[in-house]
Amino acid sequence: GSYNGEVLINNGSAGYVTINNAVNLGYKATDFGSIVIDGNNSTSLEFNDHVNIGSNVTFRNINLRFLNTVTFNSDAVNIHFENCIITITPSVTPTSGVMFNFNSVNKVTFDECLIYAAYPVLYSGGSLFRFTDSSNINFLNSSVGNLLFNIAASPIEYIPGYVFDFINTSQITIENSSF
Repeated sequence: GSYNGEVLINNGSAGYVTINNAVNLGYKATDFGSIVIDGNNSTSLEFNDHVNIGSNVTFRNINLRFLNTVTFNSDAVNIHFENCIITITPSVTPTSGVMFNFNSVNKVTFDECLIYAAYPVLYSGGSLFRFTDSSNINFLNSSVGNLLFNIAASPIEYIPGYVFDFINTSQITIENSSF
């Protein structure tokens, strides 16, 4: 089956609502419909397994904790994080050391978000966000706090990683944000 519409989660101060299984949210870019997960400014949602996000997905007014990897469908459109606190501390190092890897996406927005991220093991390089062959990327009124790249001790020079890595990506807006 499928579901289109808004999911309102309201658990007050009862701690995290925990999802222990892998989750696939959203649609293919050519499908109609949308999913809005609204925490009503009172909910924390924790994902213990892999999360895949497709098109037309909005997280709003919620505290999100990702304890495993997060992927995004290639060619996804309309992915929004609005007024969210996002913590990503995966149990395994993500592919190429990239926490949020977007490939050929369009219309991705982080607005009024606070983002925390940490790698689980020593790692050199990587990035928090990588956008490849993408467009209409917005990072507005948001901040990244405690971005922890655990750098392996090495006799050679290393790159500690980036907040953003844009590869062949256009129409990028970063406003009123701090890193």
